[in-house]
Amino acid sequence: MKKPKFRKPSSGIKGKDWMRFKPYNKFGPYDQKYVRIASQVNEVLKEHRDFLDDVLESDPEEYSSLAITLTSYLEDLVNEIGIWKVFTDQNEELYGYPIPFMEEESMEEYEAGDLNYEDVKYLIWHFLNTDVNSIFAPDSAFLMDLAADVTEVLDDSWDEAPVSDFYDEYLTFQDDIDLYKLKHKLTWFALHSYPVFKEAQEKFDEKMEKIYSQNSGNLNLDIISQYTYMIMDEQVYIQRFSYNAMTTFDWFAPLMRGSESARELCLGLKKHVSGSFEWVETNDTHMLVKYVGKEKTFSITLDSFGNDMTPEPGNILYMRIVPFRDDWFLSGMASVHKKDEKGFQNPTYPPFHVNSPEEQEIFLKNIKRMEEDFKTFFGSLFYLTKEDEELVTKFTDYTQFQYNNRRTKENDLPEFDYEKSLTQHRQLMSDQQGTAIAFIPNQGVMLEDGISEWLEKLENLDQVSKEDNGDLLFHLSYEVYPENLTYILDHYTPNAPLKLDVKFTELDFWPFLPFFSRYCQPHNYHPRTPRMVAS
Repeated sequence: MKKPKFRKPSSGIKGKDWMRFKPYNKFGPYDQKYVRIASQVNEVLKEHRDFLDDVLESDPEEYSSLAITLTSYLEDLVNEIGIWKVFTDQNEELYGYPIPFMEEESMEEYEAGDLNYEDVKYLIWHFLNTDVNSIFAPDSAFLMDLAADVTEVLDDSWDEAPVSDFYDEYLTFQDDIDLYKLKHKLTWFALHSYPVFKEAQEKFDEKMEKIYSQNSGNLNLDIISQYTYMIMDEQVYIQRFSYNAMTTFDWFAPLMRGSESARELCLGLKKHVSGSFEWVETNDTHMLVKYVGKEKTFSITLDSFGNDMTPEPGNILYMRIVPFRDDWFLSGMASVHKKDEKGFQNPTYPPFHVNSPEEQEIFLKNIKRMEEDFKTFFGSLFYLTKEDEELVTKFTDYTQFQYNNRRTKENDLPEFDYEKSLTQHRQLMSDQQGTAIAFIPNQGVMLEDGISEWLEKLENLDQVSKEDNGDLLFHLSYEVYPENLTYILDHYTPNAPLKLDVKFTELDFWPFLPFFSRYCQPHNYHPRTPRMVAS
């Protein structure tokens, strides 16, 4: 008996388009029903071409991806996968609302875990604004009408949307979880799950284009395959999504069913270490390496290399290693180089856990003392200087204050050379007017340059132009460091709405700035660690 053939929907969405988002390879009747729903959603999107063609550049693939994203949201709810719930739960925890840009009345009507118009509207908004060079208004009439029409289709499709036990099984883990099976699932989520698919693919394409341009004429299939694997590995560990700056681990771990210890192992992979390692020795089961620039050594299980790698004395291995069940494993690929080759020095501030426990304790103690000194001298963790000379003298005075505090405990330190320090700071801080001197807890001192101009506009927002208002919003969202933004939110209150400089919007972004900052600069929301080197 011949297998039945599945018809391609007339909308142009094909089974292979749907399968790009899925963690399995076999297309079946379950998928066919969702493709049919996605086709209906795509038809609705086409009815709004007057608006969408400009944003999606009339690209059928973009239309298809948006339709599949919205249909996968329905699949997520119907199957209780939990992907969207992780996002809305974190919103509630961080901000007190499940979805940003909602009015109070909408928050009261919102039902977690159910199909919500606000979810659909936000998903469309996020998809359309993945390109950071343009921000579309979340309260635009075009967007609201489109979201209402899509929500209606998804609501009408709820009863026919099929249920599968696949995801329940796929996301159930036992105590004896295998690292590489886990990583395979993490890779799917980091590159193909429906909320992040567009963002992840664009970042992946950017990195591959850069590799092509830098290696023109020197690439073959094997090298391309290696680079592809390397970038995929990097995105699993490094990428922070514009959804609240979550990492793959932050989002995937709450989805895991079954074993709590398996979930902890997943979160433990955050302590990965990448960089250059000097080969020390190899025994029957492990390879011992030393992180270049530190005395910290790592014993990596040989099974994770998957080949007969035989480094020699003086060899440097460039790789990423991950902790798993009291052992270290290679993740991704390792390349071997001669010790005298250039480009294999590690950064000045390596991952904090590369330092020895004794160094970590010293660094944490010192950074806490520095924070107390800063707060004592400046009165808070954020101090605004109006002119560059004030910045220079204030910073020099603070340096002297901190140095003198050290001298009370370390009598062998020489007297502080104020004039020399003043000269050095003048050279470093020339032309930095209106700069905030800030202390980032657990990290150290930083300068926020030129911020007084923006804060002055914020205090007189009712008098600035619409363009300046929009520029201020972008500056606060894209350029101000998160901890400094928190200080501004706590100490400044604008006397007019903070709005996008676009048509068709009345939304005041001020209440949503914490969310919008994470959306705009997720890379700056990494955990803070002391920026120190051992002396």
